[in-house]
Amino acid sequence: MWEGDKFGCPRWYSSLMLRIALLVVAAVTALACADDWPQFRGPLGDGVAREAGLNLAWPAEGPRKLWSAPLGDGGGGTHAGVAVAQGKVFAPGRTGQLDALYCLDAASGRELWKHEFEAPGRREWGSGPRATPTVSDGRVAWSLDEMGKRHAQLLRVGEDKLIVLREEGEAVLVEDRGASGAAVARFQAAGADAFAAPALSSARLFIRDSKTLHCFDLKP
Repeated sequence: MWEGDKFGCPRWYSSLMLRIALLVVAAVTALACADDWPQFRGPLGDGVAREAGLNLAWPAEGPRKLWSAPLGDGGGGTHAGVAVAQGKVFAPGRTGQLDALYCLDAASGRELWKHEFEAPGRREWGSGPRATPTVSDGRVAWSLDEMGKRHAQLLRVGEDKLIVLREEGEAVLVEDRGASGAAVARFQAAGADAFAAPALSSARLFIRDSKTLHCFDLKP
């Protein structure tokens, strides 16, 4: 005998509509978070920023800086990058013998909270944190695992450009031409100990050195 739900619709139809509704909710959620940078080297871990419509015509002084925020004394060198999710920036830092995880408002740089952890000792190439946080389902995971020194960090933007962050804090916009590239713009983005990979979210470029996180506007 045929059975329907309380509205008289076939059960298979109700089940199909429920699945479609769940897919729509998932798609809307994905779109809402499409500009997040929730882990090391971005959403797919490949160092590619897939946002469209970025301002890559930089003046000599670089793109407009929106804010800077202190992240402790740096411990002589901090290699950890930042994660950006749901309007918040999660940035490791160090002061004295304490490592810390800062949560900042992405639009203003205002500190929302900070958790500190005892981390005594010194390490070669700086004693600050070296692991980038990961944000998933509203939770933040952060490890103290050590990462090796890198001489330059790369972030792909647009179809044919790279942002190269050099250790001395200079950001260079390069046209990617396969085996070679031409610098089209450069500016001093951070201090002389910029070891961490940059991040990009909602047309904001985040670059850090050991002591300070800097945010630049890439909106047209």
